[in-house]
Amino acid sequence: MDIIIELVYGMKILKDSKRKLVFILLIFVIAIVSITACTNKPEKEIENDSYKFEQDSSLSKFINPNIQKEVLESDIGVVAPKLAFASDNYAGILNYNGLLIYNINDKKLSSAIDIKGLGFDQIQGDKAIDISSNNEYLILSKFGEKKGYIYSFEDKYLSKTDDISKIESKRAKYPNFDEINTVKLKIGEKDKEIDVIKTENRYVILILDYNNLKNSDFLEVDKNYDIVSKFKLYK
Repeated sequence: MDIIIELVYGMKILKDSKRKLVFILLIFVIAIVSITACTNKPEKEIENDSYKFEQDSSLSKFINPNIQKEVLESDIGVVAPKLAFASDNYAGILNYNGLLIYNINDKKLSSAIDIKGLGFDQIQGDKAIDISSNNEYLILSKFGEKKGYIYSFEDKYLSKTDDISKIESKRAKYPNFDEINTVKLKIGEKDKEIDVIKTENRYVILILDYNNLKNSDFLEVDKNYDIVSKFKLYK
């Protein structure tokens, strides 16, 4: 009888040990999955979690949609307005009087930045304004300098930064001469001068009317050269 009791007791201990082993293995698996998930967290999300841009109210005066009139009524002169950037939802037109930011989906002006007020008095040359963007922010600086300004597309505010590398962004990609001619031919504008930015999935196009900049056309064209969006700069 004592032997039977000892056997039962021993089996119970063994059973409990197996449960403990299974529990330990389960904890180990959960820990591995958690570590892997953190390691594979998207780089952009990590970056945004580690650095936040906050509004600088002293810079609000340099956000002025009324600049649109100055830009579009100015003398074209030597340098015509040009496409400065393009993100998924926004694109910008730059000249000496300012930077116009258009919402491509809404087909209208979203905002405008007084670049001269911010100290950007050149759009060409070694100390010219340098513009890059992602889908959330626009980054403004001078070529070769780390400090600059950040503009939020959604919240429409500016903030200063001592290091523009704190946020990942890209400069506009302009097609070569042959590709531009192909785009012109495909969209039926072969006799007009156009400015083009190429993104991953589309082309953003500015067709200037040199007689009246307000009548210039903004186009969004997919990789099959089908027009997705078209509107006038001023309406």
